[in-house]
Amino acid sequence: MSEQYKGTPLQSAEWADFQHGNLSVTGERLPIQMVNSDGTGLPLLKNGNFGTDLIRFGANEGVAEHRHIGQHVLFVLRGLGVVKYDGIDNSLYPGKCYMVESFVPHAIYAGEDDSLVLLVVGDDHRGLADPARMELTKLGEQERLPDGTMPAYQGEILKALKETHNIKPGSAYTD
Repeated sequence: MSEQYKGTPLQSAEWADFQHGNLSVTGERLPIQMVNSDGTGLPLLKNGNFGTDLIRFGANEGVAEHRHIGQHVLFVLRGLGVVKYDGIDNSLYPGKCYMVESFVPHAIYAGEDDSLVLLVVGDDHRGLADPARMELTKLGEQERLPDGTMPAYQGEILKALKETHNIKPGSAYTD
């Protein structure tokens, strides 16, 4: 079978360090500023319409309510936060993942103590800075501050997450 296959070489990307038996995910800014968002990102893999990005939001950063073509899975690697999905707040913490369906309004808010880092895998993938990546909803347009950034999350979920998960800034990511 492999003798007949004439596809592209195997793609790979590094998105974290592995040190002393532990996965180490940095909370530092990434090289590309995302469109309509406080977030920065790093493209990892892409094949046709299918792609993967590493996305980082600093403390109290986020992306206002938006929608887009294509569904994606959000894997939380670092930090605490909230994904507001179709009007409902849902917790984000390391080890959690969500399926975000096409065109469903959603927003993401990082907690106040640390960066929120997500591995995002999706179809109908668009570049991080591509204006076609996402469209802010009317609510999302209203939510953004005059300088274009996001206000800090005002809900109760983050307080409860800090108490139940006992994650301190950076503590889950060091030896």
